[in-house]
Amino acid sequence: RELDAERKARLTAERALRETRAECARAWEQVKSAEEDAARAAATARKRGEEKSSLERELEIAYERCSRAESLGRDLRREGAALASDAEVVSRANEALDERCATLKSRMEEMERELEELRPLEREVASLREWKKSQASDLKEAMEVL
Repeated sequence: RELDAERKARLTAERALRETRAECARAWEQVKSAEEDAARAAATARKRGEEKSSLERELEIAYERCSRAESLGRDLRREGAALASDAEVVSRANEALDERCATLKSRMEEMERELEELRPLEREVASLREWKKSQASDLKEAMEVL
């Protein structure tokens, strides 16, 4: 009986040992799995950290480009305002020149009309000059005869 009790105790102890070993093996697999999960998580975290750094650099570059674009926009607005002001000045000057041209054109047309009115007189003056030469020549001949 003592032997049976010992055997029973040994079998119970061996069964407990097997269960403990199986439990240790399961725990070891869980530890390995957890370590692998942790390694994958660390690799993913590193990769995400690198991606984050890359995105932060891209964001910084985008902010800088945005800032330069806004500055350029302000400069272009100021330049546009200056050009609009210059265009207004030029427009007023052109209007003044247009008025001056219209005045000069009107004056030129008036002078052309006057010139047309004077053309017959010009022909008459030319005719009188010819008559004067003829008279002078006749007078000279008459003086020579006398």
